[in-house]
Amino acid sequence: MGCIFCKEFPEKEKAPHGEVETGWHLGQEFWGYGYATEAAKAVANFGFEKDPALERLMAVVYTENTASRRVAEKIGMKHLGKMDWYYGVPLEVYELIRPG
Repeated sequence: MGCIFCKEFPEKEKAPHGEVETGWHLGQEFWGYGYATEAAKAVANFGFEKDPALERLMAVVYTENTASRRVAEKIGMKHLGKMDWYYGVPLEVYELIRPG
């Protein structure tokens, strides 16, 4: 079916140290049913509940992946702009600030 995760950004020169990334990957046969949105929201809520020090979650999305960009927006993430240092390709960066 796919996966969803929360993990620290990998150690790279331009990486935002101490930041936590969330992301989602689904098999194509599961696209369009809202699974990614539901799972991403649940994982974000879980992360904020379990880690009181977690102030924000980040997501990086391929520019052309409009469905994943929409998932980020649906769970309340704010678009911060573009970057290219993570995988060496242009990516859109999103953040979700701890509710409250």
